[in-house]
Amino acid sequence: GTPSKTLFDAAHSVTNALITDSINVYSSLNHSSFVLEVATKLASFPNDMSKDNVAVSFWYKLDSDTLLDGGFIEVSYDRGQSWYNVVEEYDTIPYCSSCIGGFFHMDNLYYSDTLFDGTAGLSGSVPEWKKASIAWIWSAPIKAAQTRDTIFLRFNFISDNIQTNKEGWMIDDIKITYDDFSSVEENKMADLKIYPNPIKANLTIEIIEELNFKNPINFRIVDLAGRTVLQKQLRSNREIVNTQKLASGVYSVLVSQNNTTIYTQKIIK
Repeated sequence: GTPSKTLFDAAHSVTNALITDSINVYSSLNHSSFVLEVATKLASFPNDMSKDNVAVSFWYKLDSDTLLDGGFIEVSYDRGQSWYNVVEEYDTIPYCSSCIGGFFHMDNLYYSDTLFDGTAGLSGSVPEWKKASIAWIWSAPIKAAQTRDTIFLRFNFISDNIQTNKEGWMIDDIKITYDDFSSVEENKMADLKIYPNPIKANLTIEIIEELNFKNPINFRIVDLAGRTVLQKQLRSNREIVNTQKLASGVYSVLVSQNNTTIYTQKIIK
C-alpha cells in the first residue's frame, strides 16, 4: 500500500511499497510474511549457463524494538518444503557435484543480531532507505550439468507480546538480476590468471597464451547489480590494476575481445 506514517511516509519508488501496515504501527504477537519465487538457470534460461548466478536486491526501512522485534529472510530449495534462515546459508546450500566453485554473499543485512525468540534477524532503527542484496554465486559460466531450477525467499516480520508503537519494516523495489556473461564453451576460454583472490591493493592480470593485441582486449570488473565499477584496455601480457577504491564485496571479472567474452572469474574484495 501507500505508506502514510511518520517515518514511513513514502515508498522508495512511487506510490506503493510492501509494509507491515501502511497506516498503523505493527501489532504485538505479529508474524507477517510474503514469499518471492526466484527462477534460476534451468527454469528461465535452460540453454544459457551464463545466467547461473542470481542476485536479489531490495530497498528497506526499519523501525522496531531493538533485538526483540524485527525481520528475517528464509530460503527454500524444495518449493517450500524446507526453510533455512539466510544466515545459515553457508552450511545448508546443497551444492551439486558438477558445479564449479560457488558461494553465497549478502550485503547490508543482519549477521549476528537475534530477535526475541532467538531467531537471527534484522532489528532496530534504519530511518533512511538502505539497499540490501542476497546473491548465490554457484558456478563458472561454462557448459555443465545443473540441478536447481527455483528458489523461494520468504520475508518475515515478528514481534513479541509488548506493544512499542513502532512502524515495522518497509520494503520496495525488489530486483532479481542474472549475470550477463556470454555463454562460452570451456575450451574457448582464454588462458588467463587473475590474482590475488581475495583482492588486496592491486590485481594482477597475466595472459598465458598469445593473443593478438591489434584488436582491443577490454577488462571490466562488474558488481552484483551488473554495474561496471572498473575497466581498462589491456595492452600487454601482464598488467597490474589498482583496486584500492573498490568497496568490499563480490565482483565478476570479464575480459572481452571483438565483442566476445573470452574470460570470466569471480573475485572477492
